[in-house]
Amino acid sequence: SYFTQYNALRLIKGPMWVGLIYILVRHNQMLFNKRTLFNGITLGMSLTIAVCLIERLLFTGLLDLSKDYRIAGLFSGMHIGGAYIDSYLVLALPVFIYTLLHRQRTAVWTILIYISVLASVYIIYVTYSRTTYLAAVFCVLPLLWVAYKNQRVIGDNSDTKKSIVLLGLVLLTISLLVFSGGFIQKRVVDVPADMENRYSHWKMVLSLKQKDVFHHLFGMGLGQYPLHYFWSSNSDRRPGVIGIKHAPNSHTVLLSGGSPVYLNQHFEPQKMRVFSLMIKARALTPGSHLVIYLCEKSYLFSADCLVRHIGAIAPGSEWQKVNVSLTLDNSLGKFQGVRDSFVPLSLGLVNTGQHSLLEIESVTLRNSNGKQLIRNHEFSHGTHHWFFTADNHLAWHVENLFIYFWFELGIIGLLIFLALLSQLLLAALGSYKSGQAEDIILFGGVCGLVFIGLFNSPFDFPRILLLFGLYCISILIFESEPYKTT
Repeated sequence: SYFTQYNALRLIKGPMWVGLIYILVRHNQMLFNKRTLFNGITLGMSLTIAVCLIERLLFTGLLDLSKDYRIAGLFSGMHIGGAYIDSYLVLALPVFIYTLLHRQRTAVWTILIYISVLASVYIIYVTYSRTTYLAAVFCVLPLLWVAYKNQRVIGDNSDTKKSIVLLGLVLLTISLLVFSGGFIQKRVVDVPADMENRYSHWKMVLSLKQKDVFHHLFGMGLGQYPLHYFWSSNSDRRPGVIGIKHAPNSHTVLLSGGSPVYLNQHFEPQKMRVFSLMIKARALTPGSHLVIYLCEKSYLFSADCLVRHIGAIAPGSEWQKVNVSLTLDNSLGKFQGVRDSFVPLSLGLVNTGQHSLLEIESVTLRNSNGKQLIRNHEFSHGTHHWFFTADNHLAWHVENLFIYFWFELGIIGLLIFLALLSQLLLAALGSYKSGQAEDIILFGGVCGLVFIGLFNSPFDFPRILLLFGLYCISILIFESEPYKTT
C-alpha cells in the first residue's frame, strides 16, 4: 500500500538494481559499456514507440488530436497519474537519435531515421504534457551542439548537418499538426490555472513536514508523501481507500468514500458489447453510493466509457444484489468490428459517498454468451487481477523534484542530489573535451528529466530510478568505454 512505511521498499528497488549491476560489472560478471547501453536504450525506445502507436491507433486513431486521451504505454505506475512515460521518453530520446545517426547510412536507412524520429516526436506530443514538450527540446540540445561542432562524432557522412536540418523540419511539421488539435489548445489555455494549483499544492506539501531538526536534515522518509498527505493534509480531496476484509470462509473488498479511487479489472476484448453485471454489496455506514464504469481503458485514461450510478446502498447486515445490463457502443463506423476485437475493456467500481464505507462480496460480469469475464470475482485471492486508479494525482505526487527530495530525504538528500547533478555535468564535459560525445548525450537526457521534475515527481517510480542510475554509473564510472558500432 502507498499508505504505509513499506512504500519505501517499492522505491528502493530502483537503486538496488543499479547497485547490483555495478557490482556485477566491476567483477566482470556482466557486460556493460556505452555500446550495450545505447543499443539497449534504442531498442527499448523503439518498442515503446511501437506500443504507443498501437495504443493511439486502438483508442483514438492516429490523427484524432481532439480527444483528451493521453498515452500510458506499458508504464503500470501511471494508474495514479504521474509523468513516468514522459520521463522515460526524454531520457531515451537523445540516445535514440544519436544511435540512429551514428550508423553508416544508406538512402533506405536515412528514410528510416526520419520516420523513427517523426514517430518519437509524435509520441512525445500525444502525452499532451506541456512540460514534456520543453523538456524534449532541452534534452536534444547537447546532441544538436555535438552534431554542429563535430560531424565525426555523429557519423562519417558529410551530410550530417543536412540531416539535423531535416530533423528540425520534421519537428516543426509535427508541432504544427499537433497544435492544430483542440485538446492541446485547451491544455495551453489552462496553464495559468494549473500553475496556481501547483503553487498551492507545493505550499501544502511544505506544511506537512515536521519542524524538528532531524526531519529537516533527513526528511520524512523515502516514499512517505502519500501517507502524510492522507493523514495530515488539510485537503478536502483525500483519496478513498481499497482494502480486503478477511473472514474464515470468505474475503470481501472494502471501498471507502473520498476523492474517487476506482477498483478496476481488465477483461478480454469483446465484439458483442452487451453484458450483464451482478454485484453483492452492503453498506457498513450511511451515505455509500456505488458507481459502475465500463470503459475502453489502458492504465489510467479511457477512450470511451459507460457510467451507471447505482445510487445509495442502504446500510444493513444483509447482502444486496445489484443487477445491471450494460451495453457499450462506439461510433467508428465500418472499422468498429475489427477495432473491438483488440481494444481492452475495464470494469470499474467506486464509492462516491463521502465518509462512507461499502463492502462488496462478489462481482460477476457475463457477456451475451453467458461467459464469466471477471477473474477472482469473489476476492478469494485478495486483489489478484484487480488494480486501482485515482483521479486526484496530487495525493500521490509532490510534483516537484527538488521539493520531493527535501520532503522525503531532507536537506542532506537534496544536497547530495544537487552534488550528483554537478558531478554528472563535470564528468560529461570532461568526456566531451577528450573526444567522446556519449556522456554529454546521456547528460542531455538527465537535463530533460530534471526539467520535467520542475512540475512532476519522476523519481517516485522505481523504473525511472533504475534508468537514471544506469546513466549515472555510465557517465561517472564507465566513461573509459566509448560507444562503438562494432
